[in-house]
This record gives sequence, C-alpha cells and structure tokens, in this order.
Amino acid sequence: MVSNVYRPFCGVILLPDPYWDGPDTPQCSARPWYAQVRGIYSTNPAVDHIKTTGVGVVRGRKTLHAPLDSNRVYGDVAFDALDEWRLCEQSDSQWCFGFHESCWKLLILRLNHGRVGSLSQNDAAIAEMVFYQLYCTPCLEASIFHFGHDYAGAAQTHKVFGRIQPVDLNSHLYADPCAISVINYPTDFSSASEELGSSPGRNLSHGNSRVGSLAKAGERRYHAFSNLSIELLLEIFSYIPFEQHLTLRLVCHDLAVLADMSMLSRSYWRSRFLLGQEVDFVFPCLSKSQNWFRLFFATRASLKAATLPLVNRKRIRDLLEPIASLVDLDFFFRRGPGGLAYCPSLMRGNNFTLVDIERFQEGPRLAKVVDYFSGQLAYIDENCPLQEGCRVLYRKAQPFMVPQEEHRRRIGISTVKIGARRFISGINILPSDEGNCVGRLIGYRNTAAETCIDVPTNHFIKLFRVAFCLEGLVGIQLQYDNSASSRWIGDSNGPGIAQGTLQIPTRADQYHLLADIDRFKIVSLGLAEWIDDHQSSSHRTRSDVKEPFHTPSQLWVPHAPMHEGLLVSPLLPSETPRAFEPLSNIDFGGPGGRRLMSLIRLDFHMTSYPHPLIGIGYHYADGKSVFFGSTGGCAISIPINGPSDNRDFYQSEGLGGLQVSTNYERSIILAPLRYRLEASVTPIPSLPPGHFITGLVAHQKTYGTHFIRVGIQSQFCDEPSTIPHIVDRECHLVPDHKIRYDEKFSHFINGSNSGNYQNYASLKGIRKIQASAGISGWSRPQSGISGLKLEYYNHPSPAIVGQWMNEVEDGFDISPDEEIQSVTVWIAPLGYSSESPGLAVGQVAAIRFETTCARSVTFRSPYSHTFPTGMIRNEYQRCFDEELTAISWIFNEASDRVRAVNSPHRNWRPRLLVPEVSPPFDLVRKLYFETWNDNTCPEKVVTIEAYFRGRAIIGLLFVYRSGVMASTGDLDTDSRQAVHIARDDNIVGMSATVAGSELVEIDFEVEHNASPKSQRLSLALEPPYTPETAVDYEWRDVWCKDRAAAECTTLQRGSDKVYAAPSNSRLMGIYIGCQRFSNVGAIYEPDISH
Repeated sequence: MVSNVYRPFCGVILLPDPYWDGPDTPQCSARPWYAQVRGIYSTNPAVDHIKTTGVGVVRGRKTLHAPLDSNRVYGDVAFDALDEWRLCEQSDSQWCFGFHESCWKLLILRLNHGRVGSLSQNDAAIAEMVFYQLYCTPCLEASIFHFGHDYAGAAQTHKVFGRIQPVDLNSHLYADPCAISVINYPTDFSSASEELGSSPGRNLSHGNSRVGSLAKAGERRYHAFSNLSIELLLEIFSYIPFEQHLTLRLVCHDLAVLADMSMLSRSYWRSRFLLGQEVDFVFPCLSKSQNWFRLFFATRASLKAATLPLVNRKRIRDLLEPIASLVDLDFFFRRGPGGLAYCPSLMRGNNFTLVDIERFQEGPRLAKVVDYFSGQLAYIDENCPLQEGCRVLYRKAQPFMVPQEEHRRRIGISTVKIGARRFISGINILPSDEGNCVGRLIGYRNTAAETCIDVPTNHFIKLFRVAFCLEGLVGIQLQYDNSASSRWIGDSNGPGIAQGTLQIPTRADQYHLLADIDRFKIVSLGLAEWIDDHQSSSHRTRSDVKEPFHTPSQLWVPHAPMHEGLLVSPLLPSETPRAFEPLSNIDFGGPGGRRLMSLIRLDFHMTSYPHPLIGIGYHYADGKSVFFGSTGGCAISIPINGPSDNRDFYQSEGLGGLQVSTNYERSIILAPLRYRLEASVTPIPSLPPGHFITGLVAHQKTYGTHFIRVGIQSQFCDEPSTIPHIVDRECHLVPDHKIRYDEKFSHFINGSNSGNYQNYASLKGIRKIQASAGISGWSRPQSGISGLKLEYYNHPSPAIVGQWMNEVEDGFDISPDEEIQSVTVWIAPLGYSSESPGLAVGQVAAIRFETTCARSVTFRSPYSHTFPTGMIRNEYQRCFDEELTAISWIFNEASDRVRAVNSPHRNWRPRLLVPEVSPPFDLVRKLYFETWNDNTCPEKVVTIEAYFRGRAIIGLLFVYRSGVMASTGDLDTDSRQAVHIARDDNIVGMSATVAGSELVEIDFEVEHNASPKSQRLSLALEPPYTPETAVDYEWRDVWCKDRAAAECTTLQRGSDKVYAAPSNSRLMGIYIGCQRFSNVGAIYEPDISH
C-alpha cells in the first residue's frame, strides 16, 4: 500500500495535484500552496552532489513532477518535459525529499535574515545541509519524518496509509504562510497608540545622566539600576521581549518612567524583528526604513485576531529553527568527523569481533571489540532514504587517555540539536598537558555547544554511562574510580531513551573508543582492545560490510541494573537480537530483595492479541507505585505477599501472556480468554538455590508500547518468613470448564474480541470484600466499579476480580459462619454489541452483596451520585437446593459482565427447565412454589407479588407459609400487585407475556384439591390476557398441566409457544433469566411416585 507523504518542515501533507485527472495541463491553473512542491535530491550522496528541483506538482501520491532547473516552475515547461522523482522512497530512476515551496521560502528568509553580502549562505551549502538532515532522520513508512515533536499540532492530521483527512480551509495548518498582508497593510497607527496611552517619537536625551536623576529633588531612591546609564538600560531593553518589558515597568517608579512607550527608541521596535525575538517570523528587510512601532503592533493585532496565514507562518518558523540552526553550523560539519578510520575485519575471534584501526604511520592494527552500544542501526544502501533508526556514514576510533595521576584531564562533549532532541556529536579527549589544546576528537566538535568535564586529580574514569535513542547517542555521564560521577551531558532518560554502561579498564592506554557516525551525530559508541602483534600480523581482508558486525551490549530502561549478584534470565520467546533492543529494568525487589516484603501488588496492562502485554506496574505498602509502558488496556492485578516466582506464557507466534506463580501456591494466567486453554507454556529456567525473583526484564516493540519478550531478574535473598499454613488451596483455582463457560459468556461483551479477559474467585470462606473504582485515563472511569478484592479465612492471599485501580471503601467484613446469599450487579449501558444487534453492553456501576445473616453492602463509586437511566440489573441468589460458590468477571477495554456461580447440592434431585437453556443463557434465578425449611419440611408459597415500573414487571416476591421470603429483581418501587394461594391449592400451569423486551404479565393456573376446575390468577397492570386484549405484545408462552391441555390451547400469534409438562413430572417453580428479566421458564421435578 502506498503511504501518504507529510512534509518535514511543516508536517502538512503533500497533496497530489488537484488537477491531475482533469483536462487541464499544469500550465493552465495555479495550484494551492500545499500542492506546490519543491524537491531536494542527490545524484551521489557519498560525494555531496546535492541539488534542488524547480517547483512542481505531485501526481499519483508519491511522484514529483518538476523542472530540473531550480529557478523554474511547473508552468514554465511542457508537462512531458518535467522530470520525475519518487518521494522518500528508493526508485529505479531517482528519488528526492519533497517540501512545500512556501516552507522553502521561509527557510531561505530565516537563513538570510539580517545578513548582508558575503555573510549570506549560498544555495548549494543550504541544500546540502538540509538534504543530510533529512537523509539522516528516519521517515517512518516513507511518510512522516521523526523529529521528536508533533509539528505544533499538525501531527493530529497524520495518517500513514489510507484516505487522508480532508483539507480544512478554516484551519491555520492549511493557510499559506507566505500570503500575509501585515507588512503592506499594517493596522491603524492611532489605534495602536491609543491602546498603550502613548505614542512613539519622543526620545529621552540626558547625555550621561543616570536613572537616579529622574527622581524628584529631595527624594532618596536606591535600587539595583541606580548606577546604570540610560543608554545602557535602553540597550538592555532591546534584549527583553515586549511582554516582559510591560512587567518591567512595575519594578519601580524610575523604570516605569524610562520604560514608557514614548521613551523607547525606534531601534527598540526594530529589534523586535531580529532573530530570536518575538516577531522575527515576519522577516522584514531590516535595512529599509520602516515604522517599526506600527509594524510590531500590526503583527500583534493580527496574531490576536488569529489571522490564519500569519499564525501558520509563526508555527512553521518555529519548526524551521532547529533545521536552520544546523545549517548555520555548516562550518563545523563540512570538515567531516575527527578520529582514526576503522573498519570491521573479516577475521574474527571465537567469541569476539575484530576491527582494523588505521594509524598515522604504522598502518592498521587489529583490535578486539569488548563493548558496543548503538541506536537502531539501519544497514541500507547509501542511495536509499532512511525509514527507521539511524545510518552509519563514518567509522572512527580514538585512543583513550592514559590515567596519569599527576595531571588534570578534561573531556569535551559536543552536542547538536536535531528537531526537538539533542544528540552527542563529538567527544574530545583532551591531553593531560593543558598547554596543548589539540586533543583527540572523535566525531564533530561544536564549540558553540561544547561542555567540558574536568576529571578530578588523582582519579581516572572508571566507566561511561551512555544514553541512546533509536536515532543515536543522546547523553553521557562519567563515573570515576572513587564512585563519584559527573553530571549528565545531554538527556539521560525520557520516552524512547535507554542506558548502558561502557566499562573503562585500568590499562586504558590499550584501548580505543569506537564511534559510528552519521553526518551530524554519534550513532554508536564502543571500546576496543589491542590484540597481540602476532595476531595482528595474520592475513586478513579489509571489509566495508553493511551488515551488523558486532552484537551490541545491552541497553536498559530507565537504567541498567546495578545490584550485586543479580541474574537475568533469557528472554522468551526467543528471537534474533536487533541493533537497538533496550530492556525495561522492572526492579520491584530492590538490592538484595529488601523491598519484596513491602510489595503488595503487580499490575499487568493487557490488550488484544497478538502482543497483549502493553504495561507493567508494581505497588508498595507505603503507597509508592512504578509503571512501565502504557496504563491503557485491561489492568489485571495480582496481590503479592512476599517473594514470588513466575513463568513465561506465550503463543507460538509471540508473547501471548504470562503465568505467574507465587510461593503461596497460587498460579495466575494473564492471557486473553480465548487462548487460555490452547497456548503452550514455556517455563523460565529454574533459579539457583537461595535466589528469588526480584524483578522482570522486558523488551518493547519498536515504535510501540507492546512488550514482545519477557524474562526475570533474581537475586540471592534472605529466607522469607515462614509461609502460613494454607487450608484451602482451591479458592484460587479456576477449573477448565469454567473458562470454557466464560468463553461463551463473553457473548455479552462481544465474544469474538481477542482482548477479552477473565478473573475467577471463590465465594466460600470470605473474610472481607473491598471494591475499586476506575481511574481517569485508564480503561474504567471514576464513576464506576472496576473490580473487587476478596480476602479469605483459609488462604493468606486475596483474590482480585475485575480491574483493581482505586480502592473506594473500607470494605465489608464477613463472619466465619456467614455466607453469600445473593449478588446483584448493575451495568451502565454504553452502547450495543457489534455482534448481537440490540444487546446492550456496558460497565459495572455498582455491586451489592447480601449474606445469610440478612446483612448487605452496596459498592458504588464516590464519584457516582445517580444511576444512569436504563441500567441493566443482573441478580444471582442461592436457594435451598443451590449455593453461590464463586464469582467470575469478564471484561475488555470497553465493557464488563459479572456472574456468580451457582452449584447444586448433591442430595437434591435434578430439575427440568422448560424451555431448556444453554450457555450463556442458562444463568437463571429460581423461585419455587414449594420450599424446604431448616427442618427439611416442605412449605408452600401463599403470596406472590409482582413489582412494576410502568407496565413492566421488574421484580417478584414469594412469601411462604412460615413467613420466609424469596425474591428476584428490583423491589424498589411503589407499584405492585399480589395474588394469594390457598392452603390446599396447587399451581399446575402458568403463562408469561412479553411486550417489546419487557415482561408485562404472569398468569398462574391453580387447582383446588385436584379438582378438575382451575382458577387463573393474573399479575398485570393491564387487563388479563384475553383474545380481545392481546394486541400489544411480542409473544406469550404457556405452560400447561398436561399434553391434553396443551392441545386445547389456542395460539394468537405465530410467536406464541405452548409447552406441556414433561412426562411423570410436576411443576415446581418459575425461573427468571439473570441477564434478561423477560426470559421466563418453568421448573419441573420428576415425580418419584412414578
């Protein structure tokens, strides 16, 4: 697929010619500025043969048609005479970097602003420096240049592939930055003067008078500016932005007088347009006589009015500054990098790499590479644009300093800014003789941005700490033999930055620094040791290979692990290492594992297959938390009670999840629900005796947040305290058949989603229940309940279901003889399923637990004040023949569903459900017409109440003869009806009517003492069902006493259904769907008398 092309200067798309498929030729119509394109290309990058094209147009999205002559435009020549270049992609013919003509004009204005005659740079030098900046900067997917910024808002329009965002002519991003009128049509002079209450033109002239002379006679005023002359103060004012100048008037009375608008000379207003000042983007001719005051306030007024071209001009000028500043440094980089040339040798050692290092007179000599760090080196042809990482143009070496104790030594570090990021461009190892300033330079020396580090007397450098990003070296720190360190030069951490350690041996005179370099910066840094002369004399062939010649040393994020005796396991799944592969140092144990006992939780942020792991966090008892990667996706938490053990879990195609096992005999699998039972588990090698896991190591995908490989780090630790006796090991087990069931239950959250997850926990032996609300910016909002924590009497570790984010309450304590009677879940609907039309999906708003001791708790977020309308209510209850044994929470990034697990008592006969239900619709609440009390004596229902909202039945209550009650649904309403069942009456049939998706009527057929006559008891706010009133309903289900009665029942609609009682059975009760209250059915029990 062909990618879209965005410009390196402004970040706006290079639009194809709007007339390319029309009848007109390019000569017939003027194109909008964002379709007028100039290219910069090289016929041979190795010899700096750089040229610019004329102004052309883009056709076919990626091909520039432009005149070869840089002084011509597309309308000057016939279309067939225009040359063709492929934009940002290698081509069989020729390729180029493209940019808008307006942006190029602004760059030239910036480079020549304020310069005259020979001070102005020639076009060839400008083109060369601009070309190599783009040549050494990755253009991702040949679409977007990676300068480390968002193009001042233009990045929001970026789309690498597919249909681009339409041009918004009301956005400043698409306004021509060269179409400004502020210079020719400034605002009215009088209005600008009135705004300030003064007018220019009056200048203060007091010779050599001082500020203090402005004070009235007899007054004594002393301040920091008293001894400065007026001329000097006015010169200082020229360096102060206007907004700060306004504030300066508030310092004291004398400055208020001196800083008045009328006191400022015309040179002050002219200075506002100099480079680096607030309105330099106008780029007026500074040598012409102008009303600078008027032009300045005209520009300010236009910016305040959000004049689109001017706003875009200012934006682009700011983006151009790093590019222009680097062009200004052409003198430093044109001479090439310092250092001795080296090249990889084809002769290799058994486990090391050899290089040939040139020497001035002695000839090349072999050295062994002992350490080597780099960015993501791209081994591509020179005549090819860079799409990721960095490229190597030069290989340089330099002898390291001899550690002489009697002399001070100095190292100069030069930096260069490319885009928004600053890189290390050169390292200058200055000799011990301070009178000699030549030094040993490797790379480029930029004296304008060089920082010198003085090595303390009587000490030597023990190591370099280096920081790399994908594009090269961004930071250096020196550590000495006394463990003291210099400050970091450059960046040491941040997004995409990794650290490594370059050890400097004591015999430093035997070593060379190695550096791979592009046109502006160091992209790799290593150390090589001389080898014996007899090895050096062996025959070898010079090599200019473009392949990686050495496996890089390991880079780490945020820093390398430094604990003594720490071991790092191999990363799984195994992959061929790449040039830039930093590992995340996820150290939750600390030195010697001393922080393990305060570790309380690990978080794993998961998303969809194939690389679901996107973030890892850990939490301590003191409230401190540390995160790696992203906090998006689903947050799956593991409570920790001390040192833990873990294994890696992955699919054949990549890392599919993790299995974490703890020393409290728990094993938790973190993987998408659909792969839980299918993927293979590869254990990480066993730990040495006495070692405990104190952290993880992980490798993130380049240009992404996904972790694609994981390992562990371990240390020798003191033996943990005695593990408590564990009575119930099953409370944390998840049976395979429950996982298979939840795969079907995920129908309620879009079952085909590869990012569905499941938590499962026992409801037996619970000591305490706590709840968590969401966190703003994570996958669940503050207004909802994101998860639960269950603590047990018979196991020291709690279980977490859902996503644990922010604890909301103290919790609910449960006594040892107390059990869960019911679980009610409210789901706030957020939309509808993409797989099942009409099925609402949403997130948990509240959860209620009721116990067998008639105690209850409802968990709601403190940020939620009212329930949203249309709340989905799911209820699960225990009854005399079933108990609640577990809770399962399934979820993805967008939605949740929670279910409680009902387990039947073994000594009760099986029940028959009519109609039969299958997963995931078999979750039902059962209400029996006859129940058993504690003495196992049956007792019948005497009252049945229906609760209404509108005409819909939303709750049912059964009252038995002893006063015991059973209910389901929502009873919090004032609208209700009741029917009464006599002592000798039996319910032998029933019916249910549904209108829309609401249950609107339930009828019970009642017989008295086996009388052939029956009575119909109806619960409905509207008249009972009759053929005359049955006009506004969807379907009606009827359960008859026997087959004969079923055959006599008349069906009013094709959707109606009639059921006969199963043979040799009796009607025992009614069931209501837990997920949908309108799912109604009958419960039958086999008649043992037959």
